[in-house]
Amino acid sequence: MDIWLRYFSTVNSVNGLFFCYNVLGMTKEEINSFVHLVEKIKKENLYIPHLPLKLWYAVHSFLALPAVEVLMTRTGRDFLLVWRKDKYFKGWEIPGGYIGYKESLKEACQRVAKREVGLIPKFQKVLTAEVWLDHPYSSGVSIVCLCKVKGEPKNGRFFTEIPPDTLGHHPKFLKAFLK
Repeated sequence: MDIWLRYFSTVNSVNGLFFCYNVLGMTKEEINSFVHLVEKIKKENLYIPHLPLKLWYAVHSFLALPAVEVLMTRTGRDFLLVWRKDKYFKGWEIPGGYIGYKESLKEACQRVAKREVGLIPKFQKVLTAEVWLDHPYSSGVSIVCLCKVKGEPKNGRFFTEIPPDTLGHHPKFLKAFLK
């Protein structure tokens, strides 16, 4: 790996294309098509959260993408969970979403919280971060952000104990908060 990194960091773009062709088995045309698609995504501002879902799943299948888990509390002892039911998950979870291009953690937390529960959180700190190696469709990176909120959510509810049907790694995140 170290040899690859030293080599790759010293090659120019032409050699880099050749290197990708040899290592990845991609043709120069395939590489150029991929680069063209990425440039189009950038030009048309189709970053997360605006990336078409089918393309998002394709990208997510080979890149670990960072997400915020917005752990909202009113009192410092309670936490807000939302119910999720889709083809991948069924149960309680911390509201979360992927971090957009050039979006800060605070901005991502505010966007996600407003969208999922109708509240505007005040960012406090990062509690923990973890790569989900057992995620069903990706290798997501969860950045758990503690936020204070006021008011009642339009979706979800506040808990003081972790419900038994809490999803994935979220019980671990909640235990870190409750310590």
